Amino acid sequence: MTLGQKALAEKFCNALDYIFGKTVSSSIDMRALYLELSKTGRLRRVYLSQVLIATVKSDGGIALTIAGAKSLVGHPSFAMNCVRLIEDEEIEELVKKGRSVFSSHVSHCGDLVRVNSEVVVVDHDGEVLAVGKATLPSQLMLSISRGVGVKVRVGISS
Repeated sequence: MTLGQKALAEKFCNALDYIFGKTVSSSIDMRALYLELSKTGRLRRVYLSQVLIATVKSDGGIALTIAGAKSLVGHPSFAMNCVRLIEDEEIEELVKKGRSVFSSHVSHCGDLVRVNSEVVVVDHDGEVLAVGKATLPSQLMLSISRGVGVKVRVGISS
């Protein structure tokens, strides 16, 4: 990893910490990161051991993949970005296929979940089912029983 790539890797890790909680980036091995840049030199994709873990959006946000969510979900601070489903096999199967999560199916929601924030949907055991974007803030997602809470981008079976 060159000096410029090392600086970009640190910048990516700082963005992870800012978006998903303090010290979340400590669960990623910086030496195993591979950074893909655009033609203009901006960071586009991030790989960990040749597996895509995140895409950097044009607004600076980070879109996690399933592999990226699985690598971060064990960190205690990252739980504040997760939406936990109620214990129902049928709902879990639908979410795994990439269907949206309704707020009535949410049993717990992290404090950092806000509208349009990147969230990870986990089952009652804490296993990653999908990644997506929140359509409601955490408190509202828990209090109402109608409407979509998370628009799933990709599920583990899709």
